[in-house]
Amino acid sequence: MKTTKLFTIPFSEKKLRILAVSADLEIKNGETSQIVLEVELEGEAERIQVYEPKVRRTDDELEITLEYEANRMVFVSFGRSRSLRVDKATITLPPTREFAISTVSGDVNLSAPNCQDKLTLNAVSSDVNVSDVECQEIDIKTTSGDVKLRNVKAKNQLKVSSVSGDLLAQDISFRETRMETVSGDIVMREVTDTFRSIQFKSVSGDLVINMPVLPPSRIEFSTLSGTIKVGQRLLKGTKGTLDTAPKPVA
Repeated sequence: MKTTKLFTIPFSEKKLRILAVSADLEIKNGETSQIVLEVELEGEAERIQVYEPKVRRTDDELEITLEYEANRMVFVSFGRSRSLRVDKATITLPPTREFAISTVSGDVNLSAPNCQDKLTLNAVSSDVNVSDVECQEIDIKTTSGDVKLRNVKAKNQLKVSSVSGDLLAQDISFRETRMETVSGDIVMREVTDTFRSIQFKSVSGDLVINMPVLPPSRIEFSTLSGTIKVGQRLLKGTKGTLDTAPKPVA
């Protein structure tokens, strides 16, 4: 049996945390003070009937767990059981100061959340797509999935890391960024000229910053077998630092 259940959860805390296992997550911005969950379920009718997300509140944080064994409140390995499976969750968010997402194997599509201070996303084998985000600090980590950023603004720091995935960013803004991957490429296009520091590192991937003019900044790079291109410069060597600020006149 397949069906969709709708849940509305009041939200007044400063922090929101979403925990999932294998469900695909579609996360978007809302205009009310409530969290709206649209959960697509598959399994036995009696299990679907009693399913509810697990909600835990502390003084300043609301935590929502999407996947567990409904009758025992115990996590199921990789979110799968013969009786119940959460296929997808569409989550509409209210404004929040801090927002965190943690998932194992489901893909994540995050669009236009109203997150003021910090956005944190941790995934294992998920592809991650983040668009139309503005926040003070953004931290994204995944093990084997690709990360794509579009129209993302981190007023202070942007950190992105992946083990075997590519990191692709377009139309992004930050003051400082650190991007790392082991076997994937790192490509940044349409970067605003407000940044002051970039650190990007890959073991076997290419490193590319595509912008015609570099602002005064420091760019640190490292790759073992990939190529490095910053603006119009093809940098020699596998590790180094590029200072684009003009040197003071003696």
